[in-house]
Amino acid sequence: MKVYAYRAREWLFSLNKRRLYLIALSMRLFLLGFFGESWDIYVFITTTKQFLFEGVTPYEIALKKPPYIYMPFYPYIENWYAYPPLMLLIFSFFYLLYLAWPIKAPFFERFFIKLPMALGDLLLAYYAGKIVYYFSNDERKTRHAELAILFNPFFILISSVWGMFDALAMAFLLIAVYFSINEEFHKSAVVYAIAVLVKQTTLFASLVLFFYWWRKKGFKKTLIYTSTALLVFFGVSLPFLLSTPWGFLQQILMLHVNRPPWGYNIFTAIYFILIYVASGLIIGNPVFNLAFLAFISALSLSLLATTILFIGVWVFKKSELTKLDLIFSLMLTYFSFIFLSKVTNEPYFIYLMTLIAIYSLIKYDARLFKEFSSLSYYLLLSTLIAAMRFLIFIPSDVLMMFFGKEIAERLWQLTPIYGEANPYVVVTLAIGAILIVPTFLSLFKYYYDNIKEVLNYSITPRFILELFRNKEIKKSLYSLGKYKAVLIIVLILMFSYQSATLSKLIVYGNQSSVITLEGRIVGIHYTWMDNPSHDPTKKVGSWADAYLTPIEGYYESKVPYMARDLTQITSAGINTLVIEVYLGRSPAVSTLAELALDYNLSFIPYIDLGEMVNISYFSYINPDLGNGTKIPGLYELKLATWTTFLNTFLDITDVFNMPNIIKFGNKPVVIVDGVTLVYPGFDSEAISYQITNLFNYFNISNYNTSAILEFFSKRWNVTLNTIDDIFKLYPKNLTALLNTTNPISRDFLSVYAYSFYKFWSDLISAVEQQETGLYVIFGYMPDPLKLFNLENLSRIGSSLIISRYYSYKLLSQLSIEDYINATEMIAAVNPSNVSIGVAQFITLNSSLGPIPLYSMYNLTWNLVIEQNANLTIIYSWNDYVRGSVIEPTVELNEKPLQLTKYYIDKLAPIEMQWMFMLSRLKESAFYEREDN
Repeated sequence: MKVYAYRAREWLFSLNKRRLYLIALSMRLFLLGFFGESWDIYVFITTTKQFLFEGVTPYEIALKKPPYIYMPFYPYIENWYAYPPLMLLIFSFFYLLYLAWPIKAPFFERFFIKLPMALGDLLLAYYAGKIVYYFSNDERKTRHAELAILFNPFFILISSVWGMFDALAMAFLLIAVYFSINEEFHKSAVVYAIAVLVKQTTLFASLVLFFYWWRKKGFKKTLIYTSTALLVFFGVSLPFLLSTPWGFLQQILMLHVNRPPWGYNIFTAIYFILIYVASGLIIGNPVFNLAFLAFISALSLSLLATTILFIGVWVFKKSELTKLDLIFSLMLTYFSFIFLSKVTNEPYFIYLMTLIAIYSLIKYDARLFKEFSSLSYYLLLSTLIAAMRFLIFIPSDVLMMFFGKEIAERLWQLTPIYGEANPYVVVTLAIGAILIVPTFLSLFKYYYDNIKEVLNYSITPRFILELFRNKEIKKSLYSLGKYKAVLIIVLILMFSYQSATLSKLIVYGNQSSVITLEGRIVGIHYTWMDNPSHDPTKKVGSWADAYLTPIEGYYESKVPYMARDLTQITSAGINTLVIEVYLGRSPAVSTLAELALDYNLSFIPYIDLGEMVNISYFSYINPDLGNGTKIPGLYELKLATWTTFLNTFLDITDVFNMPNIIKFGNKPVVIVDGVTLVYPGFDSEAISYQITNLFNYFNISNYNTSAILEFFSKRWNVTLNTIDDIFKLYPKNLTALLNTTNPISRDFLSVYAYSFYKFWSDLISAVEQQETGLYVIFGYMPDPLKLFNLENLSRIGSSLIISRYYSYKLLSQLSIEDYINATEMIAAVNPSNVSIGVAQFITLNSSLGPIPLYSMYNLTWNLVIEQNANLTIIYSWNDYVRGSVIEPTVELNEKPLQLTKYYIDKLAPIEMQWMFMLSRLKESAFYEREDN
């Protein structure tokens, strides 16, 4: 392998420059249309189209805060175009080329919007080579520098796969550096302004360049160069700044200052570790959350700003400043950026890696260049592997084109788009971290060894010291100019700014709108909708099977959309949210529950096992018939299933402490639906689980082998010599298990019912070890084999509620009488002081279009009103997968919402005409249209 790599490298060395760059460009052009980081490309294309077609800048859009500018996953913050305007103008030019292109398709739209990123790589490589040649006068080193960028897989990933333009920004910074070492400072100032206009990450180089110019040309000329750079910057920016001053400043500066920790840095690690071990304190409590984020931000920004300041001072005060010191000091600056910034996304490494490659080749530092190669390789792998990120680089249209809709849906489930911490995300995140940590530690050692000299410099100017003759004052000023003192001063100032809104939240955090089950509660089920394309005109992701269209288009569940929903929900008289819970999405639950406080809404967590058993990465809990055949949509009783369900509960234990959770008898209420979607499995895990419970059921110690063998030999009239013999006697399939004439099958069938009881009672007990107790409401519908009844469930849970799956089944195979009977039976077994009712609206999808079943909604509401329920659950605000939608839609407008308002007003107990309602439902045969 090394031989082939050596030959390939030598072949590239032998090519002339034009052919070399043409090959590098061709590689990138091939990738542009097929890939693109889903969110970033969506933002770039959308903002460019708005600018060209509507004359609206992204700074204006950001100021209006429309829902679509917010991230659809934690931390759910606004994350729109947040860069200076030059890149928008560049995007616009290349988008005009797309408009002139004869073929219109998302593939070519991505191709043209990403084309400047690919060209940025080439420009960066060219000037990296020129700088190396300037210092070394060595053609081979020059070619080495060019190859280190042109054929670097990480650089290709960032520009041509991801679609970020950091290489272009860095290219202009390098050009400015090249002009500086050639002492063409006016040109350097102009090009540096262009670099900042492309991306403000190049601002970190400003102090080094300023002090370098000062040392080389004096203070007055440096002011002229700086003024030139400012004129160029404001010349391009002024129209945008004057149009929307605050929006411009917010997106260019404040958004980045206020961002939470993210990316490859120690602050992100600390933040998310604390979220994991104390999320109730850090996330669930808004006061502590803001205070902690303020401290993290202040510490990071203070360390970064102070360190970069001292690097600049080192350049200014160095006794013999060389041109190579400019490269070295810039490299230290971007080392500081990577190690001290609270946000270090993968594209940010482009700046540091470019400078490392240049400096190591000039100094002929083989060890440092090896670190560059290691970072290129392992950062590439980490970026692709960690959190299954490679999937979000494949656009939705490409993914469906190559894999089909069904497989695409399953693949999206493996990304954070469908849940921040599914098992694959967690495991691959750990693998990604393990891959990159050794290289990071090695680079940090290099950085630490070199930065120590810089930090010993004082920033106190000599002319200030000369103003004071008193030695004690001079000593004090020197002390104030030391790194630690400056850092403390900056930290205090930063934390004061970051904590500006804390006083408001202290008052807010002490508010509580707790409602208990002793009062009248009307809750509406609220689920999460995801769109991997981020484009509300495209029906993908959670919308794939939707046949109703929300007025806003196929949106993603984000804070602004949820705020709009909560306004409509509260205006209907609803006072509680029943929040859908997915494993790994406790931050999402916390966010919605916290938002609900603003609307005086309480909440109940809702765990739907029916959703979990249909997720591809949980297929291991689906029943196995023993021959490898799995039954989707159901779960089997075994330890792996128990652990998965337990983790789902434990993932949200912190939200049980939130002030607006519904409680009964001081116990947080949680609804668990789909508990009866259980089916016997016949794989080794399921059999082992049943046999363990067999011994418990007959009260025989697992450790008393002789007693076990003797007991079952007599009971079953067989000869058992070992425990393995019991395994061999376990029924081989469902038919054998249900054969009640066989005493062995009869016993195992009884044990299966016992296992179900033990499974859930042990699970609830395990969760309650973390809490003071839970009030668990089980959703009931008959299990597939009709082995369990209401009494079985009532022994385990605190109360019962009719499952939403019962209502869905009503559409196909259950009668109205069954539904009414089930409602009455549930009411009979529930505690006397708890009455729970369900109102269910469903829309059928037919060849004639959506058919709203208003009659069934009327029936379910009338049932609720007659039983005078103190807890009413409405399914559902936005369950578009099943057509259970109260939210206003294009097809139904606001009629379901208006009907809901009507019935909430009628919740006082009244005498109902049941037979009239029943006959009306039968006559309509469920197909009453809106115009009827």
